[in-house]
Amino acid sequence: MAIGTELALSGCGIVQLRAKNLSKPVIRRAGTTLLTVFRNTATILIINDHVDVAAEIGAHGVHLGQTDENLQKARERLGQNAIIGTSTHNIEQVQRAVGADYIGFGPVFPTQTKAITNDVVGLAMLRRAVGVSTVPVIGIGGITRQRLPAIRATGVHGWAVISEILNSEMRQEIIEQMLV
Repeated sequence: MAIGTELALSGCGIVQLRAKNLSKPVIRRAGTTLLTVFRNTATILIINDHVDVAAEIGAHGVHLGQTDENLQKARERLGQNAIIGTSTHNIEQVQRAVGADYIGFGPVFPTQTKAITNDVVGLAMLRRAVGVSTVPVIGIGGITRQRLPAIRATGVHGWAVISEILNSEMRQEIIEQMLV
C-alpha cells in the first residue's frame, strides 16, 4: 500500500508534501496523485514552499519557510480558505508569523532528514513557543515514538514525523501509534 493511502486510512489529518530536491513538475504530479488519494478522506494536503503549485493543483494550503514568499502574498494568491503555515526557529519568528494559520517550530531535536541550519531548540523552547503563539504550534525535527510523550507535554498542537515513518518496516503500526 502506498504511504499516502496508509496515512489517509490511518486517520492522518494533514500531509505536507515536502520534496526539496524534486522539480516542480514532479511535485505537481505527486500533489495531484495525493489529492486523488485523499479525495474521500479527512486528510488535507499542504504543499511545501511552492505557492504556485498549491494554487494550480488545488491543494488545501502551503507551508512556507523563512526565505519563501511572504504570508500575505501567499494568502492573496490562495484565498482566505487556504491553510498557510510557516516554519519558525525562535521566539521572534513566532511573534512575526502574522497571517499564518499555524507554525512549525523547531528543530526540537537533531534530525537526519534535512541539513540543520538552525540550532536545536529543545523542549523548553517549544513550550515557550506554544505559550507565545496566537496560532497552533506544530513541533518539528527529530520527533520519534519515544520522544512523543515529552512533545505532548509541552502543550503543542501537533507534531511532524518524517524519518520515523519513512525508514521503518513497521510503517503502518508507527503511523497508527503517532496519530493517537
